[in-house]
Amino acid sequence: MSHWKTEAKFVLELQQKDMETILCETDREQKEHANFVRKRGFSKYDIPDLDRAIAMFILPRLAFYITKTDIIPNPLLHIGNDGNILNEDAAFEEWKRILHTICDGLHLYLSKSITQFSAEDHALWRSAKQYLSAYFEYLWY
Repeated sequence: MSHWKTEAKFVLELQQKDMETILCETDREQKEHANFVRKRGFSKYDIPDLDRAIAMFILPRLAFYITKTDIIPNPLLHIGNDGNILNEDAAFEEWKRILHTICDGLHLYLSKSITQFSAEDHALWRSAKQYLSAYFEYLWY
């Protein structure tokens, strides 16, 4: 299974677990929730763990994005005096590495409590957040 499909399945399983909360509600509460989602485009259940909901939104999409993008963010490029790119292949590999780091960090964040992170986990999560912030505007193709 490709990386993006694995991440999509991982997030889908998390979302299905979250649905158990909604299924425990009465029929009336479920209908009110469905109306809320239809009118507003998001679930009120995202709010108590908004960080988790955002991570679940980003992870499968970013993993799929990696398979589709062919752009290289300008900060990674070295341009010669003649205007030609001097490091295109290396820069593209670096961009893919950055995207994978963000995905790995999001997967980690969704996998276990931050209070259970090892020093290595904290380093990965810190890098993933920094990369996501630094390259947010380049997530297009």
